[in-house]
Amino acid sequence: MAVENLFPPLVSVEVLLLAPEEVSINSQNFTLGTSLWRNFMPGSSSELTASITISETNFNEIPASIDATYLWIVNREEIWATPFSDEARPPSLPYQIDKIARDGPKWDPGIDVHVIVKLVDQSGKEYLLKAANQVIGAPI
Repeated sequence: MAVENLFPPLVSVEVLLLAPEEVSINSQNFTLGTSLWRNFMPGSSSELTASITISETNFNEIPASIDATYLWIVNREEIWATPFSDEARPPSLPYQIDKIARDGPKWDPGIDVHVIVKLVDQSGKEYLLKAANQVIGAPI
């Protein structure tokens, strides 16, 4: 789903939930994997952390001109909207983009949420990509 001039504050739950679970950009297809958790260890902030991986489905290298720039997590009618952290991450595989967002809401572990990311190509065109029914975990 291509979205022109998408500004994060203006995105409704309805638009986010219409995002596809696979998107094609320049003849490459992408899917979204997630890891969501809250850390309840003493001294931790216990806010939601979201680690996402965008994968090119045929294992072709993703051009550096394609990037994931924004994250939304939908919990019923509530939305956590945030840019990704700019912290250093280990190098991704050539067919993947890895991003992380921290300091999210204190939603309960075990609930299902929908995760949506904004991808941007070399011309600035924006795409939404969704991973539906993702479970928030809590490390033991």
